[in-house]
Amino acid sequence: MLEFLFYTTIVIIVLLLLAPFVLASMGIGILRHFSREMNDAKERKTRSSKSGFRWNTSRKSSTASSSSTTSKPKVFAEGEGTYVDFEEVKEGGR
Repeated sequence: MLEFLFYTTIVIIVLLLLAPFVLASMGIGILRHFSREMNDAKERKTRSSKSGFRWNTSRKSSTASSSSTTSKPKVFAEGEGTYVDFEEVKEGGR
C-alpha cells in the first residue's frame, strides 16, 4: 500500500511540473493561430485595396493613353535634348 502511494505521489508531482509547459505550449499555439489569422486578414485587406487602386490607375492610364495617341505631346522640354523616333530592327529573319 505504501508503494502505491509513493508511485501515485510521484506521478502527481510530475504531472504538476509538466502542466505549465503543456499549457504554455498550447497557449503559444493558440496565439500563433490568431496572429496568423490577423496577418492574413490584414494582407487580404491590403491586397484588395491595392488591386482597386491598380484598377483605377489602369483605367485612368487607358483613357489618358487614348487621348495622347491622337496628339502625341512631347515629354521633354526644348532645352533638355532632342526627340528621336524609335524604330525596332529585328536581326535574323527578315
